[in-house]
Amino acid sequence: MKIAAADFRNFRNIERLALVPGRDINLISGSNGAGKTSLLEALFVAGRGQSFRHREVRPLVRDGSKSALILIDTIDEEGRGRRIGVEQGRSGRRVRIDGKESSRRSEQAQALPLQLITPLSHELIERGPGVRRRFLDWVLFHVEPDFLRLSTEFRRALQQRNSALRAVDRSFFAWDPQLAEAADAIERFRRSIVSILEAATREELGFLGTSDPRPESLQLLLRSNWDTEKGLQTALRDRRVSDRKTTTTTVGPHRSGLDILISGELAERRLSRGQQKILVYAMTFAALRVVAKLSGSRPILLIDDLPAELDRLNRGKVMQRLASLDLQAFVTGTDFEVDLERYPVTMFHVEQGRLSVTES
Repeated sequence: MKIAAADFRNFRNIERLALVPGRDINLISGSNGAGKTSLLEALFVAGRGQSFRHREVRPLVRDGSKSALILIDTIDEEGRGRRIGVEQGRSGRRVRIDGKESSRRSEQAQALPLQLITPLSHELIERGPGVRRRFLDWVLFHVEPDFLRLSTEFRRALQQRNSALRAVDRSFFAWDPQLAEAADAIERFRRSIVSILEAATREELGFLGTSDPRPESLQLLLRSNWDTEKGLQTALRDRRVSDRKTTTTTVGPHRSGLDILISGELAERRLSRGQQKILVYAMTFAALRVVAKLSGSRPILLIDDLPAELDRLNRGKVMQRLASLDLQAFVTGTDFEVDLERYPVTMFHVEQGRLSVTES
């Protein structure tokens, strides 16, 4: 998947910006507040249906404007083109994909698969299990055709069961069979992809030349809060009394965790912030490779502020590995401080929401 052209209007501090990116690495420079991150944010909104910076809609629309517009033209590996259009008003959003109205974020994610690294991406290591669960499920969404259906079925059954528990409806357990069927399948998919992702991440750590964490020291461990051999339905039956007291379903894939271990110790306890950042790059590169191999479509990578928390040596390693991955990337920074002539880059400069092409 490649972005062939993009047009942004009245998005944050961008009044009008037309972008025709290169097919490989697109480096976007500029001073702080110039609009670099806003450009990445607009791409993210088109592909994920939400901002990675702020949940409120209001900041997305440029002051003095009624709405923001994002137009993305893509071309896939077989040469087929698509258009994604997002109109963001202050009270709502309209999305069109190839001219047809779309109301589901999953349709945007399928039309524009992308992954993101920001200066806060170390939270993949440090924060709670939900962050890592979403990272894992992003891979499954793109490689396993049944995963979206199963996830939708599970969420609906979970909502119904929890509603019944809150209403003190003694028939809440009627949802157990449907809930368990979807949940057990979801967890099987997760376990299968974890082993693939672990092997790919070890390879990426090797490519990045890290001594700590050493590739062989890495382990990804899916931690379910029920006995998966017996199945979720048995666990739900055993938890009925406690679920009644808490009025919520306490077991299931919505409570599963993904532990990232280095030499048997949690990565967040063992690694420095800089080492965590390198591990996040390795895991993200691995996820992109797994999706490309198993789905046949290469996702797009967004990196906001590459220089943040990476020294010059590691920036060079990341750029070298990025150049070999054969995918389209959009990378921002104030000063890249790497030998750009070694890499297939197209350079842009953003100033006060305006874009210009610079010599690479």
